[in-house]
Amino acid sequence: MAGLVRKSLNSPEETRPFEGGTGQLELVNLAAGAVGRATFQPGWRWSEHIKPIAKTDSCQAAHMGYFISGRMKVVMDDGEQMEFGPGDFSIIPPGHDAWIVGNEPCVVIDWQGFTEYAKRLPRAGPVTACTQKPAQLRLAAMKRQRPSRVSSGFAGRVTQSACGDLLDKPPRGRWDQGNAR
Repeated sequence: MAGLVRKSLNSPEETRPFEGGTGQLELVNLAAGAVGRATFQPGWRWSEHIKPIAKTDSCQAAHMGYFISGRMKVVMDDGEQMEFGPGDFSIIPPGHDAWIVGNEPCVVIDWQGFTEYAKRLPRAGPVTACTQKPAQLRLAAMKRQRPSRVSSGFAGRVTQSACGDLLDKPPRGRWDQGNAR
């Protein structure tokens, strides 16, 4: 039986600021996905304040939301336009620009499109043990093992590195002799 769940956007699990101090996204994560409350300040425009973060020509997130306050104009890549305001429910497909209309902050609750919205990617750099996930490391360990040293279910000996990630360490000796470390 499912239990009750309570989360509050007043105590978000994650907050993502927009470029230029033009607003922020506050998120809580549920089993069904993230739910977010975005506050867009007057002057906010997706193509100016989120595009540098998203690195796409237009917003590629699909949104399903409810407008609490303020007004927002949305223009689809194909030219279709609509303005949303307080009390409006919205379904906005990927491929759009949007901006705030007027001098009032716009607050939107969205339960579809905010999982990756305005999420900053880590800086580019070489893939190292400190940037790989433990599952990737275990898979890499399996691929590096010689067939004669791999026994059923062996995924390499795993230890923790100085950077806190798991690193594989090839076994010493033969597995059938029981002296692998």
